Amino acid sequence: MTATITTPETAAKAIDDIRRDAATRLLSIIRRAQHGETIDTRDLAWAADLITDSKANRDMTILAGMHPTTTDHDLTYIGTHVDDHAKTIVNRLMPQTPEHTAELDRVRRLAETMARTTEGRRESAGPLAVAAYLAWAAGDEPAAARHALAALDINDNETLPTLILVMIDRGITIDQLKR
Repeated sequence: MTATITTPETAAKAIDDIRRDAATRLLSIIRRAQHGETIDTRDLAWAADLITDSKANRDMTILAGMHPTTTDHDLTYIGTHVDDHAKTIVNRLMPQTPEHTAELDRVRRLAETMARTTEGRRESAGPLAVAAYLAWAAGDEPAAARHALAALDINDNETLPTLILVMIDRGITIDQLKR
């Protein structure tokens, strides 16, 4: 038997590789949905769990929907990092008006389908938050509020749905959002 010595560097690299693989798989699911493909129930449940557990992947999903021309490299970076470069990309893109409504609608439907697939479980909170943000960004405040409230019913510690409800209450639209 060969002994393997794990150093902090090799452990960190392994974790980074796992994060990158997960973000890449999630982005593949998003891109397939944007092209109108049907997503398998197992993939929907897996993606819902990832989006719920990782705000970075939640933000990557939102940005892929709002700005589908963003490179896969930038989106995967957002999904795997929480450093200043990732924050710069998110802060640049998040307050911008969505580019393509067809892709936004497909990612919103993907998030809604993830939430239905995991309905009644904690994994539906992340997709509901994504659906709420995308609905708000598209100007559909009733759907945004409905999704945000449903996300908060599952997890009242989710900050994005609370933020969306505050913006709706104050009449703030994505065009008025400034960082």
